[in-house]
Amino acid sequence: MLSSQINAVTGKKMKAVEIDTYGSSETLKYRDVLDPVPGPGEVVANIYAASVNPVDWKIRNGERQASLHLKFPHVLGVDFSGVIRSLGVGVKDFSIGDEVFGTTAQDQRGCYAEALAVPANQLSLKPKGILHKEAAAIALVGLTALVSLDDVAGLKSGETILVHAGAGGVGSFAVQYAKDVGAKVFATASAGNHEYVKSLELMSSSITAIRISLRLGEFVTWSMKRLVVKYRLRASPS
Repeated sequence: MLSSQINAVTGKKMKAVEIDTYGSSETLKYRDVLDPVPGPGEVVANIYAASVNPVDWKIRNGERQASLHLKFPHVLGVDFSGVIRSLGVGVKDFSIGDEVFGTTAQDQRGCYAEALAVPANQLSLKPKGILHKEAAAIALVGLTALVSLDDVAGLKSGETILVHAGAGGVGSFAVQYAKDVGAKVFATASAGNHEYVKSLELMSSSITAIRISLRLGEFVTWSMKRLVVKYRLRASPS
């Protein structure tokens, strides 16, 4: 069975939001599509929550088409949280019923759907102390912050860091993570977000569990290898 093969045998259907071409939000189509089945090394997860990221509309309107080769119709969405309902051949690190969260590659069929077939190495177990809607908002921004502060900057306790856009997705995670590490944190934000950014220091105690979960599983190595290269290139004088 091919990777992410859809269930053409039984004809079982699910709901999803697809695009048939690049364009505005008018290209989004809510429709019945064939239900996914797992290929080797994949799981199928029922999607309990999916997040919306700027990269989604950038893909939809064609800004990424030079580097991404989408196969239409395409389901958008890169961040999700849900429960595993079936396992493909060779999957050993997860079980049916596991609560998981993760991120997909931007050219994969995404998570604006009731279910998703995804390589198991792009998943991690969802921390028990957070809701699915919270987990679905963590993977992409969390990994971006971890890679930036851990793998590129090598942030350590006692150091001082300035986080721009501290109220944003990546910024709000970075502020909490930096506090959890023990760094002295300064952040920029619009006046209306000052109190929110200050409150992030009070939330940092929950970051440790989330940080551990993000570091577990091969999905982190898969994502981080791409992100480390991306950020090192941006940081390079050349």
